[in-house]
Amino acid sequence: MNERTNKRMNKQMNTLQALYMPATRHFWWWLGVRPIDKANIHKLLAANNSVVLVPGGVSECMVMKQGQEVMYLRKRLGFVRLALNHGAPLVPAFAFGQSDTYSWIRPGPQYVVDFFRRVLGFVPLLMWGIWYSAVPYKVPVHVVIGTPVLLPQMDNPTDEEVQQYLDMYITAMENLCKRYKHETGHAEMQFQVV
Repeated sequence: MNERTNKRMNKQMNTLQALYMPATRHFWWWLGVRPIDKANIHKLLAANNSVVLVPGGVSECMVMKQGQEVMYLRKRLGFVRLALNHGAPLVPAFAFGQSDTYSWIRPGPQYVVDFFRRVLGFVPLLMWGIWYSAVPYKVPVHVVIGTPVLLPQMDNPTDEEVQQYLDMYITAMENLCKRYKHETGHAEMQFQVV
């Protein structure tokens, strides 16, 4: 097993938009959270740290649906390119049940949601849990971790090479979900990669 996959994760990053929201920046900074950008990821990978990313981002919030797991990955080439630059493995992981922890709606007409996404970099979601509070619903969440997709170290991978490894990662994610959906009690789950 690669030493990188055994290291304890101790660095946190968040989107730039979350770090610059009023009244939260100092709190995030105090916790040691830093912007999730190319330079910080390069620095962490160069130091042989593991980096955990949720690549769907804001675009995934735009396509998510109640009762269905939608992953926005097909246009996400950047994280694969960074992993190739450092020869870091891509480890598929999925949390069954996590989308059931809160109820949510995207308020307003679509053009308002698009405006927030473009201008502010986030999607306004109204989310609630137990008794319409921030406490999540009590549902089991099963996290499964697949076999790492091993990548070679490439300083300047071509777009075709990046696409090849992204396709391998997507296949690994789909196989992971198919393999464990019955075992985790989500046999009827619809899983879609866009």
